[in-house]
Amino acid sequence: MRVFLNNAKPRPAFAQVLEDAARAAGLDAGQWRETPRARPVAPSLLDVLTDAVRELRVSNLSVMLQAYLEQQSARKPAPRRSMATDLQSISNELRITDKMTSSELARLRRRFAMANHPDRVLAEEREIATRRMMVANMLIDRAMKRRMCQ
Repeated sequence: MRVFLNNAKPRPAFAQVLEDAARAAGLDAGQWRETPRARPVAPSLLDVLTDAVRELRVSNLSVMLQAYLEQQSARKPAPRRSMATDLQSISNELRITDKMTSSELARLRRRFAMANHPDRVLAEEREIATRRMMVANMLIDRAMKRRMCQ
């Protein structure tokens, strides 16, 4: 059965598309064929196909979820980073030397920010991270000023 739209190429009717999909899924499409006189008591082909797709999605989802959970349980917890906010601790952590160039200092600032920026930590650690970033920025800015004055 073909439907013609605007005298264009013949396109398969919806029933034909369902039958083709059922055949591709390995289902017997003939048993769901509706007659114009009576509605079938059994589920329609569309219902069966929809259920098959749902089962496929759910089974794939459960496999993916299981793999993710196994991966997460196998991961080692991230090492706890220092949360000290005093000047000396952060200075020791940064290890700024007199021989560092401005580009090395900028790279050091980015690397420190990647690990300590308030937007990248848990909500309860944001205040400490903000203090740490302020101290680190101050130390790096001082070092950069010294480079410019020399």
